[in-house]
Amino acid sequence: MSEARQPKTLIKVENAFKTLKTEFLEIRPLYLKTDKRIKGHTALSMLAYNIVLKLKEYTDLCNLDFKSTLRELSLVKTVENVINRAIIFETIPCVNDNLKTLFERIKCKIPVRL
Repeated sequence: MSEARQPKTLIKVENAFKTLKTEFLEIRPLYLKTDKRIKGHTALSMLAYNIVLKLKEYTDLCNLDFKSTLRELSLVKTVENVINRAIIFETIPCVNDNLKTLFERIKCKIPVRL
C-alpha cells in the first residue's frame, strides 16, 4: 500500500471503530490484558461492524430507516409454547411489514418454530 493511502485507511478504520462503539452497537470500553484477547476482540468487533454495514445497505435498498429498523429487530422475541405440559417449543410471532420486507430482501426466512 502506498504511503499516501495509509492515513486515509487509518482514518477509515478509526471512524469504523468509533461508529461501531457509539452509534450502532454501543459497546462499552474493554481493558484487555493479553494479545490473544485483544486480537479476538478486534476480530469480533470488525465482524460485527461488517454485519452492521451490510444491514445498513439492505435497509437503504428497502427505503427503511436504519435506527428504527434496529429497534424493531431488537423487539423480535421468541414465545415458549407448552402443550399438555409435555410438548414445549418456541415460535417467533409475526414481525411487522418493514421487517418482512427486509427479510425478503436478504432472502432470509423467519423460522416458524425453533
